Amino acid sequence: MTVAETVQGRGWLAAALAQTPRRTAVAVDDEVALACSVWEPPGAAPTANLLLLHGNAAQKEWWDAIAPVAAEGARVVAMDLTGHGDSPHRGDYTFAHWSAEVAAVTAALCADAPTVLVGHSLGGLIALAAAWDRPGRYAGVITLDTPLRRYTPQQLAKRHAIAQRPLQRHPRLDDAVAAFRTVPDAVDAPPALLAHIAEHAHRRGDGGWVLKLDPALYARTTDVDAFLRPFPPHTYCVRAEHGFIDESMLAEIAPHTAGADRIVTVPAVGHNLLIEAPLATAWMIRALSAQILRDPVRAQR
Repeated sequence: MTVAETVQGRGWLAAALAQTPRRTAVAVDDEVALACSVWEPPGAAPTANLLLLHGNAAQKEWWDAIAPVAAEGARVVAMDLTGHGDSPHRGDYTFAHWSAEVAAVTAALCADAPTVLVGHSLGGLIALAAAWDRPGRYAGVITLDTPLRRYTPQQLAKRHAIAQRPLQRHPRLDDAVAAFRTVPDAVDAPPALLAHIAEHAHRRGDGGWVLKLDPALYARTTDVDAFLRPFPPHTYCVRAEHGFIDESMLAEIAPHTAGADRIVTVPAVGHNLLIEAPLATAWMIRALSAQILRDPVRAQR
């Protein structure tokens, strides 16, 4: 019985997290090895691929409860972008670098079937950049509460301060898990899922347990205007009702989508909908990716 067939039961989350993915690494530029998790469809060649891109300061394990439910015959791949999780750090972080990383993982793990990019927050911006950089390479894009925020000088100064701050160290993993917080807080998140993500978010370093991220990520800035252009074909923008996309931001984004039906608002959830409402998010990804893949004019090179 698949995870999708057990969702009516109370144990769907445990069943999803019990489906341990295959761990692998993909080289990009012959020097960087990107950590990936892969869920293969049982008993058959994949009909499609879902490539999942996490948000800023997150990692591939944010998708562990979602991937088995969203699959429906697809191969699902979650990757750690550089600066995050089990992938290495860079001297600087650009959308060009991350777009190339997405292309490398697609070529290595998703070459046998159409690929839909799914990105949460920053991951949605990277998905858009990747699709613009390689037109026709991806079947479509789904962004999950991906904001286009214009920071004030005060906010930029705060981010630069965070980038210079050393990571907090905890003597035990239990202490690190207890102190773990998402930004913003995930409201009413399943405790088992939050603990699972927190455990995988830390590594043992000198002097204790620290988050698997490069603080220099916070020094990066986004050219918002570069993203205010026609979105790639077959793009769906998912907005959380209590997330980061307010009405003024939505008014900037909407003209660049293919129509009002390409913007989906999920009620009663915040920015971290992957954690607050994982089952609903998984089914939504499943439905939207199926819609993308049904489009007779889609193309993949």
